[in-house]
Amino acid sequence: MSKILTISVAAYNIEKYIDKLMSTFDGLDDSVMNKMEVIVENDGSSDATAARVNEYVEMWPGTIRLNNKENGGYGSTINASIKLAKGKYFKQLDGDDWYVKENLPEFLEFLEHHEADLIISPYNECYEEEDGSIKVYEKVSHTQIPEEDTDIENVKITQNLLMHELAVKTELLQKNSIHITERCFYTDNEYTCLPLLKAHSIARFGKPIYCYRLGLGEQSVSLSGLRKHYRDNIRMTARICKEFSRDKGRMAASVEDYMLNLKLKSIVKNTYTAYMVLEHPEDGRKELMKFDRYLRIKYPEIYAKSGESKRVRIPRVLGFVGYNAFAAYVLKDFEKSLKKR
Repeated sequence: MSKILTISVAAYNIEKYIDKLMSTFDGLDDSVMNKMEVIVENDGSSDATAARVNEYVEMWPGTIRLNNKENGGYGSTINASIKLAKGKYFKQLDGDDWYVKENLPEFLEFLEHHEADLIISPYNECYEEEDGSIKVYEKVSHTQIPEEDTDIENVKITQNLLMHELAVKTELLQKNSIHITERCFYTDNEYTCLPLLKAHSIARFGKPIYCYRLGLGEQSVSLSGLRKHYRDNIRMTARICKEFSRDKGRMAASVEDYMLNLKLKSIVKNTYTAYMVLEHPEDGRKELMKFDRYLRIKYPEIYAKSGESKRVRIPRVLGFVGYNAFAAYVLKDFEKSLKKR
């Protein structure tokens, strides 16, 4: 049977999470399992990740496969799976996350009967409580995108498109040599943006598939994670600005509008935020000023649009004078937003 969906699992020292992830497939009929290939990219784990995954390979040899590779970071796991993928569609799965098992059979049938370059679906945010229970919040967006395959030119994207919502036609990834930056954090933005720049059609599946675990202290979206990997924001942002500028004029006007007015503005804002929430923000001030000049000279349109964000505009207007005081305000605001999650 031809594979309908390739699932790329980023696996680095996920021994304690692997059973929850694999519970996604427990009890599914063989007819459903045979439509999937789950490529677990063991990214140089030092724990028992590989041994635990091999137990599941033995249980489902036609579906689960283990690819042991040298550590290369999150992007390298996506890149390795794209090369190996045989499924009609491609979707990622972080090693500490899982899918909604009850909706998978219907999702696979949906993919089987659609041809759109991009398939969007809701996702669940999952917060682990101290007692081990998990609170689930379904995140529904992009309801304006119809269920049927639609020319992306005819769809106005008004909300941020996230990695957890996205399945991509494998052919689009492979033919366009989509490659995610390796040894770099926050490349989920690349994973959503780069295929979008090449896409011609889109459709929406109405039930959640992805369960995104939040609340782990060392996640890249946490304050400690942001401080540890703050420089990766500039690296990732510069890459997306470059790809957008290169493809501008060749992409759908609706995508160009979304990228400029929502996605790139958000990415630049997040980059400035990452530098301003450092424990000692002055440490990154010169780097951020250099990046600000780079944007202004290299990508003036993106520079102007990103200035609509207060966190970006105010340091510019002040010439980065009083930077530490404004950074303290941003940190307080950022910590408040984390508590609301």
